[in-house]
Amino acid sequence: MSLPSNKKAHVHLLMKHLIEVVASIVVGSAVAIISSFLYAVWIQLSPSLITSLVPRSITTPVAMDVSKTIGGVPTLTAVFVIITGITGSIVGPGMIRLLKIEKATAKGLMHGMSSHGAGTSRAFEIGDLEGTFASLAMITAAIITIILAYTIFPALQNELII
Repeated sequence: MSLPSNKKAHVHLLMKHLIEVVASIVVGSAVAIISSFLYAVWIQLSPSLITSLVPRSITTPVAMDVSKTIGGVPTLTAVFVIITGITGSIVGPGMIRLLKIEKATAKGLMHGMSSHGAGTSRAFEIGDLEGTFASLAMITAAIITIILAYTIFPALQNELII
C-alpha cells in the first residue's frame, strides 16, 4: 500500500517541519487551557463551569471525556467546544488575512488548533494541504490536551484553589 504522490509531499513537509508543528500545537494547547482557566477565574465562574470550560479547544467527544474526568459537566463542555469551533471557523480566515499568513501549513495548523472539526472543514475548503495540517493539528491537540489537562490543570486548581 502506498500513498498518492500529493500525500507523500504532505508527509515530507510534515517531517521537514516536525519540531515546529509539534511545538506550536503543544504551546497552543497549553495556552488554550491556561487562558480558559484564568479567564473563567477572573469572571468568577463556578468551579463546575471552570472545569467544563477548560477542555473547550479540542474535538467534542474527547473534550467531553476530559471534562467528566476533571469534574466538569460534559454537556456544557460540548456547548463550549461548538461555540469555539464555529467562532474560530468564522474569525479564522479574517485573522489569517490580517496577520498575512501565507503558508498553507500554517493556515491549516491555525484552523485545526483553534477551531477543531469546524476549522478543519474550513481548511479543506481552502486547500488539501491546509486540510491535512488542520486534521493533524486537531488530532495532536486532543492528545496533548489530555496530557496537559491532567498535569497543568490540577496545578492551576491547587494554586488558585477553585
